[in-house]
Amino acid sequence: MSPAPPAAAGPFVSTPLHRTAENNVPSPSPTTTTAAATTTTTTEASAPCVERVSLADMDTTKYAAFGSIFILAVDSTLFPLDTVKTVVMSQRGTPFGTTSVYRTARNLLRAEGLARFWRGLLPAVTGSFPGQALYYVAYESAQDACADSPQIAASPFLRGFLAGAAAELSAGLCYVPADVVAQRLQVQNVMGFAHNSR
Repeated sequence: MSPAPPAAAGPFVSTPLHRTAENNVPSPSPTTTTAAATTTTTTEASAPCVERVSLADMDTTKYAAFGSIFILAVDSTLFPLDTVKTVVMSQRGTPFGTTSVYRTARNLLRAEGLARFWRGLLPAVTGSFPGQALYYVAYESAQDACADSPQIAASPFLRGFLAGAAAELSAGLCYVPADVVAQRLQVQNVMGFAHNSR
């Protein structure tokens, strides 16, 4: 029986080999094989598994409840800022730079009180609920439809773009009419502003 080959010099260490009795061919040692198998298993286990969650996988009752609470909270909190922005943008015949957000908010508060900042909230929220629902249903439906096409499914950007466009168009059916009504109420009966001439 010939002796085992010498270890390689330098930073590389040779793998210990065992010779089989049948054909005198060296084979890797059992510990090396086990280590290699463990490394492969660890690599496979650590590889990220990305799986998209669809509407069918969600609890729709909880999703709708939390979504509704979130929409109401966000719209109610930010609506005063939207009111001031709408009033500032609607002022006609005012030289640029002479109307400030602070002055507009102060005039609204003095003229009509604190509740004035939330005028138009009801139609805005009424449009937000079905608008958000349509957005997510259209987005998930478009994602599923895009997954059926190999050309679109191969490009995550194109798939997301098409799904987002479909979602925005669907939500706009509710958002746009509600925003028009809300903005009309926001600029209504403002004392001393040029947009009263409408």
